[in-house]
Amino acid sequence: MSSVTCARFVLCWFLLLSLGLTVHAAETALVLVPPSGSYQTALPIFVLGGRQPGERLVYTLDGSAPTAASWRLPGSILLTDSTTVRVGAINAAGVLTRQVSGSYAITAALATARPTALPRGGTYQTPLQVALSTTTPGATIRYTTDGSDPTGGSVRYAAPILVNRSTTLRARAFGGTVQVRSGRLSLRLPAILPSGVMTANYTLQVAPPSLAAPAGTYSEPQTITATGTGTIRYTLNGLSPTAVSPELPSGFLLDHSATVTVAAFQAGWTPSSAVSAAYVLQVQPLVTSLPAGTYTGAQNVTLTCSTSGATITYTRDGSDPATSATGSSAIAAITVELRRQGLSCLCPEPVAVGSVFHLAFAREQLDVAPVLAICDRCSMQNDAAFEVRFKFVQEVDVPAVAPDQSS
Repeated sequence: MSSVTCARFVLCWFLLLSLGLTVHAAETALVLVPPSGSYQTALPIFVLGGRQPGERLVYTLDGSAPTAASWRLPGSILLTDSTTVRVGAINAAGVLTRQVSGSYAITAALATARPTALPRGGTYQTPLQVALSTTTPGATIRYTTDGSDPTGGSVRYAAPILVNRSTTLRARAFGGTVQVRSGRLSLRLPAILPSGVMTANYTLQVAPPSLAAPAGTYSEPQTITATGTGTIRYTLNGLSPTAVSPELPSGFLLDHSATVTVAAFQAGWTPSSAVSAAYVLQVQPLVTSLPAGTYTGAQNVTLTCSTSGATITYTRDGSDPATSATGSSAIAAITVELRRQGLSCLCPEPVAVGSVFHLAFAREQLDVAPVLAICDRCSMQNDAAFEVRFKFVQEVDVPAVAPDQSS
């Protein structure tokens, strides 16, 4: 299409717009005017289409889909080089309802060449210096870092730009001289049109942290340390940490089996990917001072365990120590408070702190499975009642309404 024909075409559409005339389809669909194609002049792009109450039009020039965060469409978009235009309608709820796109191959004789950026946009784990350049001699490059279109009043590029947080860099070149050919004649003339807008998105992502202790089975509590940049946050439930997860403290002591998941966070950066390790804390086997066998007299037997803080339970009747009381007779108790981690109850006799019990509840009154528990407090209430607090070895499922009796 020649420059004269193109100008007439655009003028006709502009007159239609100024008179408020639209085709019927424009009441629901968005239409780019002029349509996609090849043009030999700078080209203003208009958008036709009925707009619903609360809607706004947004656009992109880098081929990406428009979103609620894209820039609002002005009256028209001036294209001076080949560009893919995408325009979308965003409703009051911030949802994209309609969109249209067009590809334009434009050869504008007196337009400055679009700038380029090195390194290109992408995801990086360290700050970087971005250099801008244009092939138009004598051109001035201006840029923004807030996503807005550069204008003649934007910051002038003079040296590589430090990108130390996630940034949308947009640049446009102004002025300079361009080579123009007419038959055998070649002239260098001043550029009268600015270049198209160059957009580069730089995402800075924190590098994943590393856990010092490898995943595995251990016989002692483990000190969990992680190295990395930014703030390292953690979870113990296998889920990925978020910005509100607790910060991993220095010298964090893990005293129970858990899956530790860590991630690093830094202001202005995308959080790192999560790193997980499963730690199983397992008590070491018991060692007896006397081997099993037949003896003619009474024997003293010592039981030892190399795991620090381990409680040794035993029976003499062949029953499983994990489901039997340890040296103390069974007691009846009235449950005062039941929680997932333990319970408080009233007992008719004192209980030695540190002793281990297998607690079996009256199932017709309290539907809680038997659980192994350690007495961590015993205080006398009166001559016939002692308040005893047990801590469960493992958490239990507690009914929504817990009856009073257990035994």
